[in-house]
Amino acid sequence: MAARAYLRWRTVRWALLAAPLLCAAVLYPIDGAYKSTDIAGYIPDDATWSVASLDAPAFWAGIEATPEYAAFVDELSRPLIVFERETHLRTGIRPTPSRWGLWMGDSVAISQRGDAFGFSVKPGVLVRGYHVFRTLLGAGADDGLFQLNDVYYRWHEGFLIASNDAAYFEGAWVARNVEPGATATIEDLSLDDELIRLVVTGAPGLPMTLELLSSSVAEDVAHEPIRQFPGDPILLVSTVSPGCIVPLWNRVRSLSERSEFLARLVHAHVLTKDMTTIPELPDDYLAKVKRMHLAVYELDTERTTFLPLGIVVTQTEEGATHPVSHWASGHEFEWEGVPGELAYAFRGWEELAWASEGNVHYTVTSEELMTQLMAEPVAEAAVVAPVAIAIDWAGVAQQLQNAARRLTKDDVEAPLDYADVEADIMPMVRAIAKLGRAEFTGRYEGETLVFEGNLASAESLADAADVDE
Repeated sequence: MAARAYLRWRTVRWALLAAPLLCAAVLYPIDGAYKSTDIAGYIPDDATWSVASLDAPAFWAGIEATPEYAAFVDELSRPLIVFERETHLRTGIRPTPSRWGLWMGDSVAISQRGDAFGFSVKPGVLVRGYHVFRTLLGAGADDGLFQLNDVYYRWHEGFLIASNDAAYFEGAWVARNVEPGATATIEDLSLDDELIRLVVTGAPGLPMTLELLSSSVAEDVAHEPIRQFPGDPILLVSTVSPGCIVPLWNRVRSLSERSEFLARLVHAHVLTKDMTTIPELPDDYLAKVKRMHLAVYELDTERTTFLPLGIVVTQTEEGATHPVSHWASGHEFEWEGVPGELAYAFRGWEELAWASEGNVHYTVTSEELMTQLMAEPVAEAAVVAPVAIAIDWAGVAQQLQNAARRLTKDDVEAPLDYADVEADIMPMVRAIAKLGRAEFTGRYEGETLVFEGNLASAESLADAADVDE
């Protein structure tokens, strides 16, 4: 009797152990089949922007493993804490890459329609089983639209689409096709004349590809030798035509307007100073430019509007005179045997110096910097991409810090609160300082200007200069 009871107990125990394994063996391929997809998801056909990925958990885990993310965590706790909290409150899932993949699948498409935000996923048996369980308990749908707490959701072509607003579900749906792998693709869909598409890879250095429509198409041009830039600029730009960077500049300006701090920085007004005015170049001058180089060293926050201090070099066709000579005259000057002119208190700048060597024209925002430039050797000619950009994040962060604190002074129009700046802006500035260096090159594919490069340099993070406390 005891032997039979023991045998039954062992049989039940092994059955209890085997049942989950058997269920997993049966459900695993079914779960994988449900989650399998070659599109990221569906968004409204009139969405203003979207973020999509075919492998969101891998992208997410890749980002969290980068030294750039660690640098931000040091200063900002968890940068995604708001997203994580809202996701937990609305879905009941504490978001981690593995949990998200288990419940929601790998693909995701997030977008905005009007004031409503929503996302699309292709979940497996857990979410689908929970949905069936809810319907069996009486959860009904209004024309196919279900509601769970304050989240609305519906099914479309095997995808679960959810939003905080029922208005998100009005209209038609379009599929989002993106690159495979641990990447996230961000698209601005609100522009009629410019397309912006940003692909970010979850890897050290944050590799990125940015695509913009451009009305200016330029070929690679071999540029003439120029003098090397002295010191360590915080921003370097080289382009075969100023028109090449117009689409990028438009997007940067547009994004800056969405940040209160950056918008204030762009439109800063020091009340005690005369208004800065920068005249336009002659209409025919830009057409003669074969290549332009820009080096920015710092931001002068003591002018009426905050002005960049640095060097502009233009290389032109034969016969083009220096652009500044069209609307200014200064004292004759000479640097290392190169003749030029120097003007004082020029349209907001304390000094402005300009000189020419053949078809190479230099414009510099101080006599001291011009002296340093002219002491540098001439670099050999080289063929470079239509656009090349380099950013020193530690230097940028230092200038942002100076500007932010300058905006708290009483002589600035509508000054910022010092405590708010220290609490809200400075942690972000210190995190930016740890990103090292960004480098991008731009090339043309038809009428599309494609930038490729890294937003940060992981190898430089340990050596990044600290922003002053």
